[in-house]
Amino acid sequence: MLPPSLYLGLRLTLGSLLVGLVADLALRGPAEARLRRALEEGFSPREFARGEAYRGLRRRLNEALGWLRGELGAEPVDFIYRAYVTLSRPIQVAPGRGKGALAEAMDDVVGLPPSIGSCLDYGGGEEGALRGLLRRMHMAVDLARLSNGMVLYAWGYLTEAVDEEALESLRESIEEALNDLRDARRDEEA
Repeated sequence: MLPPSLYLGLRLTLGSLLVGLVADLALRGPAEARLRRALEEGFSPREFARGEAYRGLRRRLNEALGWLRGELGAEPVDFIYRAYVTLSRPIQVAPGRGKGALAEAMDDVVGLPPSIGSCLDYGGGEEGALRGLLRRMHMAVDLARLSNGMVLYAWGYLTEAVDEEALESLRESIEEALNDLRDARRDEEA
């Protein structure tokens, strides 16, 4: 388990970027009336990934990020949604599963955040526990870097708010995050 506040911060950042992307595009003109209505009803990442109101936006995002398709193993929007869900699982309450990690931690230490020790798995000794925690933290951060970079790239591309040089810089950052995530997964499997 990782500190729940890490997941909460990473998820909040990704969700905020998605809302900002939709809001910026919804204000672009009458053609975006469907997005404006969807945003007024309240943004939901699940609805964004699957709902009819966002179908056109998903298509445009997938086109803007099409150069990543072979690397991700999924459509870019599906990957971003799965990243959001992955960052959400440890802090959400799931039916039949009881409390999420955040609620459990708050119950354990009333009014205080969880200690580092409560996030460690000591099965491999103290040193292994610390290495495992750092490896899981790196993977969560790499996943968030990749997803956030994808949203920012799509925003810049679709709104034409940044120049080609900035888009290329974002693209390099995305490729770096993708490589870091691959390396972290490889290390996890080894």
